[in-house]
Amino acid sequence: MSAETSFDLTVDEKPDPRVPVKKNSDLELGSTNDTLGSFYSTNYEQVYKIEEAADNQEKVDFIFWKDPRVKANSITSPDNDLIGSVNFLGIHTWTVKNETRFIITEMTAEDFNAIEDKYLFPEFDPEAAADLASNLQAGDILFFRTQEGKHGYIRIIDLYNTRGDRALIDVIVEE
Repeated sequence: MSAETSFDLTVDEKPDPRVPVKKNSDLELGSTNDTLGSFYSTNYEQVYKIEEAADNQEKVDFIFWKDPRVKANSITSPDNDLIGSVNFLGIHTWTVKNETRFIITEMTAEDFNAIEDKYLFPEFDPEAAADLASNLQAGDILFFRTQEGKHGYIRIIDLYNTRGDRALIDVIVEE
């Protein structure tokens, strides 16, 4: 005689903590008075010139420009007071100035390039973040958080040192 026993086994799989990301490579930005756009939307993966940015201000997450205080390439948030004081940009008249915050990282280009379709971003420390990243150099990688709470990285590939107010960047952002 044999006895049969049955039971149900439930295995709870832990959810994947990584989030889907999108990558935008080889973006060329100009300083605010350049023929290239300076304003960038991470959601729409779009570069805007001054006039276009004013019409799409709710989409703009960051701005590339030459910080006049230090005469250095910089990336700033639309809500930064200094960029808002540059009258010809018209940002002081915007009704929406997204608050994006930046932290310069120690991440390497290899680490950046290794990010695939999903990624587990580290904890974002608002105390270590600023609305302006200045004195940028080729090779710098910024960790950022948009006003919507999306995380991402900006990799500075080239700053065209012969000219000094253009940038070639890659952007990775949470979908």
